[in-house]
Amino acid sequence: HHPDCDVPPIVTELIDFLTKHALDIEGIFRKSANIGSIRRLQDRINKGEQIDFENDPEYKDNTFIACIHASVLLKTFLRSLGEPVTTNALYPRLATLAEVPKTEKTPAVKEFVALLPQPNYLLLKTVVKFLTL
Repeated sequence: HHPDCDVPPIVTELIDFLTKHALDIEGIFRKSANIGSIRRLQDRINKGEQIDFENDPEYKDNTFIACIHASVLLKTFLRSLGEPVTTNALYPRLATLAEVPKTEKTPAVKEFVALLPQPNYLLLKTVVKFLTL
């Protein structure tokens, strides 16, 4: 149901849920969750289960906790990638972007992003688009 079909479904599902329910929660990505709860959710995801925070009995009366769990799962997924979204190979180039003058920053960032492999680009685009809501 997403045009960026190369983005892992768990990412789009978590972002869809967070977009619908968590945009007003200040500091959602600074919050932590019970590690046991997160591990259980990760196990379910790893078994191919879809987590439906809106209808899961565990979250029926607690959307706030569901939002925190969804945000922690998204952070955990991004941390667990074998390589950063911006890739290890491109890291030196990414680091040089900090030195680019402000007036040249936008074209330099666009040039950098164009170098990313397509799946990485789509994942980065999806996450950044969500973070700018």
